[in-house]
Amino acid sequence: MIIKITMIILEIVLIIKLSLLQRLILTIVKHMLYMNKELYTLRIDPRMKKEITLISKVLHTSESEWIRSKLSYDIKETLDLLRTQISMEYAKGTVTKKDLEEVFGKEMAKTIEFTLLKVKSDLEEAKKIAKNL
Repeated sequence: MIIKITMIILEIVLIIKLSLLQRLILTIVKHMLYMNKELYTLRIDPRMKKEITLISKVLHTSESEWIRSKLSYDIKETLDLLRTQISMEYAKGTVTKKDLEEVFGKEMAKTIEFTLLKVKSDLEEAKKIAKNL
């Protein structure tokens, strides 16, 4: 009987230690995820604050988490809508290749660069053909 109680106590201690270790690891991981983030301060209209509070209650999430996810989604949507315009700005030289890679990824940046080079070479060929006519 004493051995069983001792074993149960050891198991409980082990569970508590693992629980503390898991919490510590989770805290470290959360810190690492948010370490490279920047902090922005937003001024929100009181009416909008009430709306955000209501939305976050309905979605069972924190207000800041909902704002963060909504902002991320809207930024991604805007980038998708402006993809052509961003490519044109790259062609003009106002956006760097590094900017393209950061926003669209290396493969898409390579595709955009290839397309622009192809368009330039095709335009030069067309000018030569038009000149010979």
